[in-house]
This record gives sequence, structure tokens and C-alpha cells, in this order.
Amino acid sequence: MFRKIYDSLSMPVHLELLIHDDYVCLKTWKVISEDDFNMVTYPVDMSDNIMSEKSLTYQSGDNAIVEYMEVPPDVSGIYHNRLPAGTLFGLTKEGTEFLPNIPANIRDNYTEKLKGKYFRNISYAWIDPTDPSISSREKANAACWVMGVNQYHNASNPFNSFANTYATKAHPLRAIRQYAASPASLFIYQAFEDDKFTDCSMTFKYNRGCGFSTNILDGWETNDDNNFNYVGQMSEAYPQFTVTSGGGDIDADATDTVDFKMVDNSGATMSRDCVIYLENTGGYLPKKRVNLKDGVGSFKVTALGLEADDTFKVKIGFQNYTGIEEVTYKVV
Repeated sequence: MFRKIYDSLSMPVHLELLIHDDYVCLKTWKVISEDDFNMVTYPVDMSDNIMSEKSLTYQSGDNAIVEYMEVPPDVSGIYHNRLPAGTLFGLTKEGTEFLPNIPANIRDNYTEKLKGKYFRNISYAWIDPTDPSISSREKANAACWVMGVNQYHNASNPFNSFANTYATKAHPLRAIRQYAASPASLFIYQAFEDDKFTDCSMTFKYNRGCGFSTNILDGWETNDDNNFNYVGQMSEAYPQFTVTSGGGDIDADATDTVDFKMVDNSGATMSRDCVIYLENTGGYLPKKRVNLKDGVGSFKVTALGLEADDTFKVKIGFQNYTGIEEVTYKVV
């Protein structure tokens, strides 16, 4: 498991990242002037504003404040008890107030940078699998949850990129620009649906001038070699598959048995039970789902209707993250 950070986010915001077992919340804090910082007191009274007439109600009251280093309060009047994303005229902070919650290995970089800067919390968004609008397929094994920060400095709605790009296989970095018109900030690689977010590998981009706050202060790996290409980290975070028997030459209309196992990045067998999905470019698969037991499984494939010198493949993967390993055949 890794948590790798890059100070390469172009949007000039301070990010607040709250990681809990069952959900993740990302907030954005926009730079404001000292005059704006001194101008507003809280809570802001919106009672005579016609725009305040709505079914949405925060449990903590009409003038609910999203507190720093706390998740937004529960709501009523909508389909779920959490508002998936929100834009705010929120709390303000002096930049130096963020320092205790900046990871220790980069904190010294911001002792001077945050002096004389002022910020307002203007948005938040959740990765919340309990949201009833998220389908079972989006929560399937091998999810890549991605969030960004848009041109208005707001956190974008998160989504599982693999579920959205099943056909195109676009990298989540590209997918979030297509679907949310936002530069990417956070990638969470959830290998299995029941994995806690606190145990997931992740890649996190923040702004070099503004930094980020988080409730997890240790375990962040910095980009010390000035290499900002994090595209390949995705494959490091998910299980791989090793074929132990099967493949190669096969007679026309003959049947072969493929044995394989699920392994981690070091090649060790992952002793987990899960469902694996198969795809084929030719031949016949009597089953396209394989139940792994303790990380080990097998399936049969027939070179049905094929002729000598025909070639085909069987691809092994997850429901949304497909084709991780291939078994190749040649008909003889």
C-alpha cells in the first residue's frame, strides 16, 4: 500500500483531505484578501434570502458551518443523508492555521509560504459508497475513485473511472478531464469492494504554493526526483494474475484447462475469494466468470469452430478493470 503525493496541481487552492475507513472527503480552500478575511462573521444569516427556501436542511441547523478537519454535517430533504458535493461561502482561515495538519515531511515547506495568506472554504465532495445513487457495478472490485479541482476551484464530483471507461480503457487522468472538466487531484485505488479507504493506495496532487491538510499525517511519499509521471502507479495498486498452466498450441475443437492465481505486486499469492471475469477473442468459453478460492482458480476453453493457424486470446481481469492477463492460443 502506498500514498504518493505530488505538488503539481495547477489550481491555487489549499486542499483538505479527510480519509476514513468508509468514506473520503475533499475540501477546497480558496485564497482571499485580508479585507475579505476580516469582513464576514459566522454564522451568515440567510433567513431573508429567497434562495434559502429549499427542502435541503442540515441537521445542525439552517446556518450550518462545515468545520475545518471535520466532515460536513448530515442533511435531510434529499435522497441521502450526505450531500454528495457542495459549494460554500464557508469558514475562513489564516494560512498558518493549517500547519499542524500538514504532513510532517512537507510541513517545513509551508511555514513561510502560508504566512500572510488567507483562505475561505468554498467546496467539498465525498467518495461515499453508501450513496444509493451509486450502482453495485460502480462499487465492484478494482475501483479507481477519482476527484479533481475545476476552474472555479471547486472539488469535482467523484466517480469510479473504471466503471465509466470500461469500453475505452482511458486512464483516470484523462477520464476526469472528459467527465468532470477538471484536472485530477486524487486517485484512490480500491482493489476490493470491502477494502477500507484507509488501507487503499492513492496518488494525491496538491498545489505547491498552498499545500494540503489531512487527518493522516504519516506515510506520505514525496516526489523527490522531480518526476511527475504517476500514470503507471495504477497498475502497482491492483492484483495481477499469473497463469500456471494452459495456453499455447491447441487442436481445432479441442478443450484446454487454464489454471491461474491472483498475485500482489511482489508476486505472492493473494489468498482471497472473489469473482474474476473472462473475455475471449475466439474459441468458446462455457463460463465467463470464475470464482477464485484463496486466490486460485481455473477455467476451460475450447477452440470451437477454429482452423489450423488461427490464434486467439482469453483475457483475465475484473468486471470493470479487464484484460489484466492474457492466455494466448494457436490452433495446430
